[in-house]
Amino acid sequence: MFFYSSGLDLFINEFGISYLVAEIANFGLLALILVVFTHYKVIEKDYFLFWLIYFLSPLFFNFILFNPYYFGDQYTYFDYFNRVKSTGLIEGLQYMDTNEGSFNEWSGIARSRSLFASYLLTFVPVFSVLTVTSLAFANKFLVLLLYIFLRKRFEAREIIAFLVIPSFILYTSLSLREPLIMFFGVISLILILENKPISSLACLLVLGVLKIQNIPGFMVIWIFVFLLRAQISYLRFSFYSLIGLGVIIATFGYYGDLINLYRVAFAMEDGVPLDEVELLEIQSGFGMVYTTIREMPGFLLAPLPWQVENPFQAIMSLESILLVVALCYFVLRKQMLSNRMLLIFVLGFGICMGIHALTTSNFGTLARYRFGGFFPFLIAFYYIYRTYRPHAETST
Repeated sequence: MFFYSSGLDLFINEFGISYLVAEIANFGLLALILVVFTHYKVIEKDYFLFWLIYFLSPLFFNFILFNPYYFGDQYTYFDYFNRVKSTGLIEGLQYMDTNEGSFNEWSGIARSRSLFASYLLTFVPVFSVLTVTSLAFANKFLVLLLYIFLRKRFEAREIIAFLVIPSFILYTSLSLREPLIMFFGVISLILILENKPISSLACLLVLGVLKIQNIPGFMVIWIFVFLLRAQISYLRFSFYSLIGLGVIIATFGYYGDLINLYRVAFAMEDGVPLDEVELLEIQSGFGMVYTTIREMPGFLLAPLPWQVENPFQAIMSLESILLVVALCYFVLRKQMLSNRMLLIFVLGFGICMGIHALTTSNFGTLARYRFGGFFPFLIAFYYIYRTYRPHAETST
């Protein structure tokens, strides 16, 4: 990081020459890194042009396709990045606790997660952070690192097929934390599949701080694989799944208020009347399980074609349908359901998506939260699909 603004004193918040110069400099740094990686054969020469074009995408969203306030929390990450870069993480947290409300409040915890995400981005090379778009180039570098990680496991064209999913291009072209969430989510699931408990747990801990809603599903997978060894037999998997379901239902009183807090808050944000919002509150563990099963299909496919109101939602609708079809293809082909490891991942996926289905209602928020959890599982399911040999698994 060569140059950054201190707070908002050098902030450029309008499209113009200064804005373009700042962001072309960021693009130039990424291009230079790409040249170095290509020279040392970390990246194949055949895909040099693809990456060069891919790194340009942040220039075409903010101020071009939409007003950056459409994703208003970009400004939060910009501000927190500069704050933590100039003062450090601890002092940044202390400032927030003193001036922006106590961390004892739920909103304070949410802000601390945003500050932590911004802190992680300070370790990513970026030439300048002078505009709301600047951190998008840091996110593009994360995509490049993810590609390098996956390249040892997949063909280049297979990885690129995932990288050109419209939502992935969108969220990695903005100054958001979703790329960090997907980065650690993908790596943690792949490391679990490769039987690496310590490194996968380390990634999960980071993921848990970044996105607390995602962590239950991911941790269930880790616990089932490394502690319970549930993949050894169908009996083990079924037994521990039933025990887990019983625990979820029995302990609803301990976490139910948190689920209802999210559920009510997002409904009110979406304009649902107060008298109807109160009816959305879940009263029991059984009610939560039933509500999750009822709302999950709609969550995965939303917005449905008849709910579409603008071109962005039309693309989102088509994409969600195609992604669910792709996921079903990976899960249902080649006798995949006889793979006990896959069943554990399906369980974790259901928990992860179920939590989001329970708590989100606004299409914009829903799309971001859903894709941030969906994308890592999509790659994990493809990895299992690609490496699974039906006849190598013994029945138990």
